[in-house]
This record gives sequence, structure tokens and C-alpha cells, in this order.
Amino acid sequence: MASEPHIGRFAGRVALVVGQGAIARACAVTLAREGARLVVANPDPAEGDQTAAGIVQSGGAAMSRRHDLDDENQWRALIDATLNRFYRLDAFAYAHLASTRGRLEDLTLNDFRRATRPNLQGPWLGLKYAGPAMRIYGHGAAVVVSSAHGLEARAGLGALAVSGAATRLLVRSTAAEFAARDPKVRVNAVLVGARHLDLDLATADDERGSPSPFDVAHAVTYALSDAARFLTGTDLVIEDAGNRRTGYGR
Repeated sequence: MASEPHIGRFAGRVALVVGQGAIARACAVTLAREGARLVVANPDPAEGDQTAAGIVQSGGAAMSRRHDLDDENQWRALIDATLNRFYRLDAFAYAHLASTRGRLEDLTLNDFRRATRPNLQGPWLGLKYAGPAMRIYGHGAAVVVSSAHGLEARAGLGALAVSGAATRLLVRSTAAEFAARDPKVRVNAVLVGARHLDLDLATADDERGSPSPFDVAHAVTYALSDAARFLTGTDLVIEDAGNRRTGYGR
């Protein structure tokens, strides 16, 4: 599991990580290594409990909550639980990204919703409630993990591209609105290529140069940190050498 936490970039701060899968877990572990106290919110309670338990066993502070990404009442309750336990919220990462494959004309309405609801509605609800919580203390940062196919579409991944493009505009619009209220509350996006969405928790770099979940987590952690204090409404793209410019997944 994680090495023991040190006095890092997030010492004394509270981070909320929402999502299921390897990238969400890597984000929680990486932030804990940097000294953050964690709230791990996962649609799969067993997975969330395992992540939080590992952080605590390594000397960190963490709590786990089962969280329905579509339930607005649960979003309210999640923010309340975070503030009740740790009294503040400094960083919010939405790291749940659903991939629905297939030609748009072949998808059912439920197929399309399976991509757009967690990829767009979920981040909107998270930003809607995390933003005011961070403004209580006059600073904070949020990151939404989304798909690099929001930059350039590909046949068979239309639903992912549509939700990714919409999420990029959601992040930029929210960043502008947050800045108007408090310039110290920021929002950015980390974009991941579609063929890297189902990464397992490898810690070493792949020989082919493909990113691991921790490469994504390091980008998320940077965007949430004070080192990126002038970064808002921006995309950080995680890609391998074969997709360096455009043409993601070709």
C-alpha cells in the first residue's frame, strides 16, 4: 500500500475524492501521501472502505462513504459529512469516468445515459456543492477527470466524446463563475485517453510509455496544489508518446 505520509503539499488540508476504479484510488493514495486527510466517496462501498483502510493503516486519516453519483441529496449529505468530520474542504477530485463504446446510432438511450450521467451530471453536482464548501475558507481547488476524446472525436466513442467535450466546457464555465466569487477557488480538468481508462494499479511506468493510474493522480495532485495556484479553467492531457499531438486512440 502507500508509504507513510510525510509533511507534504497537503499537510493540514482535507481532500474529497469521488469515484470508482484505479484512477480514483490512486488519487486518494497520492493525496494521502502528501499529508491530506481524505474522504473517499465511492459507488462501491467495499472498494471505498478498502482504500480508506489502507490510508489509515499507513498512518493517514481517511473516512469512506458509499456515494450515488446521480443523487443530489447524497451530494449534499457527502459535503455535510466532510465538514462535520474534518471541519473544512480544501480539494475536490471527481475521478469517475464511464466509457460507453459503440456507434451512436446503435446505442440505446440507457447506453447513452450510462456515459453522460456520470461523466457530466456527476461533476456538475460535485462542483455545485463542493464550491461553496471551499469558499467558506476562501481557497480551494477542484479537478474533474474526463476523456481526451472531448478534444477530438473518434468513431465508436461518440458518447464518450460528447460527454468529454461538455465536461470541458462545464469546467471552464465553473472556473469563470468561481473566480468571479473568489479567485482563490479554482477548477481544472485532467483528460485521459480512452484506451487508458481501465488501468490497473501499477506503480511502475509501462515499458511502452503508457500512463499508469498514478500518472493521472500526479497530474490531479499538481492541479489541486498551491503550485498551480494560477491555473484555472485549463485542461491537463495525459497521453502516451504515440498520441502526443492529436488523433487520440488512432
